[in-house]
Amino acid sequence: MHIEPVMPHFEYLTVRRTGGILGVDQTLHVDGNLTVKVSDRGLGDRALSLDAFTSQELMTAVSTLIARNPGASTRRGFDLFHYDIEVASDGKVYRFSTVELGADEALHGVMLASDRLIANDPDPFHTMTLHTVAPEATAPAFA
Repeated sequence: MHIEPVMPHFEYLTVRRTGGILGVDQTLHVDGNLTVKVSDRGLGDRALSLDAFTSQELMTAVSTLIARNPGASTRRGFDLFHYDIEVASDGKVYRFSTVELGADEALHGVMLASDRLIANDPDPFHTMTLHTVAPEATAPAFA
């Protein structure tokens, strides 16, 4: 299934997250066909599929980031995650480099969306879980 991006001239997104207490080094790459590849120094490489909701969320965050073009966070500190974000769209390349603390809301949108993809943690609002209940469990407690 092919999902069209919100940004018609989107070429790619690369987010590299480094640092933290454990010294992570993770890279998320999304190409123009919304194919996702994750590289993780600790866990290795893997490919992911985007559902319509996740791709919409990610593309909305990326287009907001490009429109606002925010500056980097001025906060510094040990154990913070550092993000290097590169977006290519409409023949232009945009680069952002920041830490998580004190970053602009537009940067946070891309950070959160990419973090969920890196962790392979689907958003619970568009995931449905089916539960089965034994018939005796539904009987009234007083009989």
